Amino acid sequence: MDLDAATAAHMLAAPSGTFVDTGIGGLTLTGGIGWILASQGFACDALIGARMVTIDGDVIDVDDQHEPELLWGLRGGGGNFGIVTHLRYALTPVPRTFGEHFAFEVPVSAT
Repeated sequence: MDLDAATAAHMLAAPSGTFVDTGIGGLTLTGGIGWILASQGFACDALIGARMVTIDGDVIDVDDQHEPELLWGLRGGGGNFGIVTHLRYALTPVPRTFGEHFAFEVPVSAT
């Protein structure tokens, strides 16, 4: 199921970017400017855990309890720590929002 549809059904939001061609991994690990930036911060701020493969080939879980310094580095550090294979996020409560497209006809004078 689409992540946005699944979270919106519960009035929650996961980090997402403002460009459709940016993947969630790249968005998160390089900071992440998203739609809820003004109220919730960058996408990396919602990162609460990760699983990664280190350069030595070890698979480790990273969160506040295990490798908290590495979690801090993953939050916008851009990588170079290993290969991140799994990301865990804190979801953000959002109220119902509505959007609309407005178009205005502007008269053009022939002068």
